Amino acid sequence: MPAAESQVPRSPGGVVAVFRDQHRFLVIQRGLQLVRAPGKYCFPGGTIEAGETPLKALHREMQEELGVAIEAHGKIWTSVTPRGLLLEWWSTSIKPEAIIRACAHEVAWHGWMSADEMLGLEQLLPSNLVFLDQLRQGKIILP
Repeated sequence: MPAAESQVPRSPGGVVAVFRDQHRFLVIQRGLQLVRAPGKYCFPGGTIEAGETPLKALHREMQEELGVAIEAHGKIWTSVTPRGLLLEWWSTSIKPEAIIRACAHEVAWHGWMSADEMLGLEQLLPSNLVFLDQLRQGKIILP
């Protein structure tokens, strides 16, 4: 049976920033109110707004969530969430002069964690679990 039309992704609906420092990743806990999936742990990211390119959305979302200017190094993976949202995953870095100033209503906590530590999080978003699994299998290569 074909997927319901509402579940068929037509264009990128969201972006995910993968920040890596050695063997650790920047992880956030989503705000506890006013956001989708409150309290869940994940890589930072968000929705692409109408008329926005994925790259512009990536820069905007990092300003909104973390208060930082970033450098995008390239798209590293594409996935579809169980809700049918197409996500673009980008290798990114924080500009050297930037200091993270997370927006409290969007980000309850942020910090650096290894893939193993992330996999141990009970409240990890399922899409992040799939990303880490694909990374471990060598199906995603980080620059």
